[in-house]
Amino acid sequence: MNVELSYNIYRPQDYALGIVQIIHGMSEYGHRYEKFAQYLCKKGFVVITYDHRGHGSTCLSKDEFGFFDSEDGWLKLIEDAHFITDVVKREYPPDVPFILFGHSMGSLVARSYLKRYDYELNGLILSGAPNYQIATPLGLLLAKHFVKTKGEKAKSTLLEDLSTGQFSKKFPGGTKYDWISKNPDNVESYINDPLCGFPFTNKGYEDLFRLMGDMHKLKGWKCTNKELPIFFIAGEDDPCTGGNSGLLNSINRLKKAGYCNLTQLVYPELRHEILNEKEQEVVYEDIFEWICKHCLKKNG
Repeated sequence: MNVELSYNIYRPQDYALGIVQIIHGMSEYGHRYEKFAQYLCKKGFVVITYDHRGHGSTCLSKDEFGFFDSEDGWLKLIEDAHFITDVVKREYPPDVPFILFGHSMGSLVARSYLKRYDYELNGLILSGAPNYQIATPLGLLLAKHFVKTKGEKAKSTLLEDLSTGQFSKKFPGGTKYDWISKNPDNVESYINDPLCGFPFTNKGYEDLFRLMGDMHKLKGWKCTNKELPIFFIAGEDDPCTGGNSGLLNSINRLKKAGYCNLTQLVYPELRHEILNEKEQEVVYEDIFEWICKHCLKKNG
């Protein structure tokens, strides 16, 4: 299934210090990163955001929310990300540093992108990165079963529970989405946004589980850029990352793949969407400083 990806490019007025491509998370869309993109743009960076297939403006019908493709949708998510890279890189000289930023499910896409195209990158930032779950093979089997028996575009509460349904239990007495942020305004905005919070289709969850499996599997990894700077950032109270042990597991997996230049920063009391917490300006500054320190050395 061919789709026309909806994307937006933010261009600085003067010389581009670098390019940042943002890969958004599950059940949201690229425009939610506009404030962050504008911040980076004012600092001199070209920023490109886009909507995954099955999300936002790329999705032509709400019936298609959470559906990527009838075949290899997970792989198409990775190739879509690489296509967006080509779109923005064509406009700028090849020596302009390129940084990939992936949040949540976007970090799964980013890590599978890394597995295939690390030569494209001068830096990788992984925000709220889910750690690999040992129940992934079970989730995949269930999703394949539901696709076969119920249909690829049908929806299952069981599959939703297996992916994100357990996260809210860490914050009892609140809303279903309190886990995404301790900022109540952000949670309310997310709940009231018709383009956020939708469950995936059965096939969508199958692709999600395949994507997580691909990200974790070392077989077929092409590590050609072992010194690549990689930055994990997360909220201390984010259930999606698996806490300190989950974050360490994610870091160690990339080390086993061959990468040796990894750093991490965990923000006390913050949750999943650290870019949308009230402390967002601190997070923005930390990201900017990391990029300047680790990704722009060749430019002086």
